[in-house]
Amino acid sequence: PFECYFGQFWGLEDSIQRVEIPGVRVEDDDLDERCELGEECAQMDIEVRAFKGALVLNTRSDLTFYDIGDPDNRAGSGFTALLTAAQNAIKVLFYQVELGRFLGP
Repeated sequence: PFECYFGQFWGLEDSIQRVEIPGVRVEDDDLDERCELGEECAQMDIEVRAFKGALVLNTRSDLTFYDIGDPDNRAGSGFTALLTAAQNAIKVLFYQVELGRFLGP
């Protein structure tokens, strides 16, 4: 599994500013080995999580989401998708420090 660690951005505490994390990719050379030539047919299972704060995906198109915990917690999400859709979803992640419950999404 790929993991990326960085500390919470205290300078952004209590703000709604998002930090952009570009360049995230996943690869699996064996993922489509049973597919017809040039066709994507295998699903990839991906989870993105933040210990403190919220992570937002680049896009939610063509993803099938599943529950990885508290539905009111925006710290992460889990989904399955074809490789192209998964790459589009995570190519840029947006991190936001924790907000008070009443400040909104």
